[in-house]
Amino acid sequence: MSVSKALEIDEEVVTELVKLRENTGVKRVSDVVALLLKESRRHLLNEAFGIDAKRVKSFSENERGEDHS
Repeated sequence: MSVSKALEIDEEVVTELVKLRENTGVKRVSDVVALLLKESRRHLLNEAFGIDAKRVKSFSENERGEDHS
């Protein structure tokens, strides 16, 4: 779905978006914005749910049926 909208963006931001477009190899600046949004969401989710990510292990077969309360 492609919808054209006019947004007010500072010239410095436009310059940075164009640089990112060139560096990432995507076709449009809107693709850069989509990548940045995806990266931002991933970062927020990692902050919220990934606190113990390196310490958490999968359950073993023996633990699957146990009551952990």
